[in-house]
Amino acid sequence: MLKHKPDYGSQLPNNPYILVFLYFRGKFGEVKRCTEISTNLKLAAKFIAIHSEPDKIAVKREIEIQSKLKHNRVLQLYDAFEKDRQMCIVMEL
Repeated sequence: MLKHKPDYGSQLPNNPYILVFLYFRGKFGEVKRCTEISTNLKLAAKFIAIHSEPDKIAVKREIEIQSKLKHNRVLQLYDAFEKDRQMCIVMEL
């Protein structure tokens, strides 16, 4: 279950995460390890560049689908937000 309701329309007022280091960089974006400040929980943040409205729609659909998946072999979605022409999907490690 998402800790926060995804906020697609604005930047987060206070960043609840510290980005630690880059895990992977690919064609569509990058994955960074992050830590939630309030709980010290170790997570992964997937940053996806948004170049067009269809890109944004596709990422929102991915977030919607991922938020409904509940299985011990599937990474659980923790949070999602939009910032500076990027969508960020925060998930468990």
